[in-house]
Amino acid sequence: MRLLGLSLRLLTLLLILLFATLLLVLNNEKLSRWAIIEGSSYVPGLSISDSAGTLWQGLQLDGIRYTQDGLEINAPKAFIHVDSFSLWRGKLIVKQLKTEQLHIHITESAKPVEDADDNTPFTLPHLRTPLHIGLLDLSLEGSTLSFAEQSYVLDRIQLAAYWRGNMLAINHAKANAYESAVELTGNLYMQGDWPLNLNAKWHASIPEQIAAYLPDAHGQGRIAVRGTVKALTINQELEQPIKLAGLVKLWLFEEPLRFDVQQAWTAFSLKFGDELINVEQGNVNLIGNLSRYKLQLETGLQYQAWPPL
Repeated sequence: MRLLGLSLRLLTLLLILLFATLLLVLNNEKLSRWAIIEGSSYVPGLSISDSAGTLWQGLQLDGIRYTQDGLEINAPKAFIHVDSFSLWRGKLIVKQLKTEQLHIHITESAKPVEDADDNTPFTLPHLRTPLHIGLLDLSLEGSTLSFAEQSYVLDRIQLAAYWRGNMLAINHAKANAYESAVELTGNLYMQGDWPLNLNAKWHASIPEQIAAYLPDAHGQGRIAVRGTVKALTINQELEQPIKLAGLVKLWLFEEPLRFDVQQAWTAFSLKFGDELINVEQGNVNLIGNLSRYKLQLETGLQYQAWPPL
């Protein structure tokens, strides 16, 4: 009994020392910097030049660079604040993550692509996290995405989401670009065929070359995505510059790609200088695949300059 009591005291002392060491690392700037720099060395392709602050109150990271085959990410500065005690509860909760001038560059993979067996069906991976990962406030300012010699600038990206088990839940996501924005909510389950349930709304300015023919230079609408990644059903509603609604079904991994498009619109007018062409209410159906498809279109046109038939 005395030996058991002594063992319990030693175990309690070790736990107290471990907890005290953890608190010291979390609250000390030099130890926090050492933990970040050393920890980043265990992530292939990741480098961080310097840090300021503490793991307890938040860290300012400088010179962040991540490279992998076909991907390069650079950020001059980033601020991250993690709920340190969430790890004790089997969670990783990021309270805040902010970056400015983030640059993501996607290049062609340097690895040779092996020829796939046409008879082997594509299988989506099963992804599951052992931790409950929560991102409460992500804010990216002035981000740039470069791909295939093209660059796309996003003024601001905001995200609140969590990943638990195989489910990714997007509480709120919003991206702003030049006079355009999209907001997204929903769930994605990363198992089987990856079921999903996503809802988005968007608005954007229409390029002048196209807007010149339309009744409005502003576009907006809503999109709902259901089904699975392999078999998507997209319900969309265009509210401006014309009224158009319908659904699109896509079987992305079939060879060739299979689709079923059904769209209907209310009457609207097209502008050609001082002339107007009135497009009557109509619909279009497109069904098939990239090799063989069937198109059905039903509508009417009215133009005053045309002679009566």
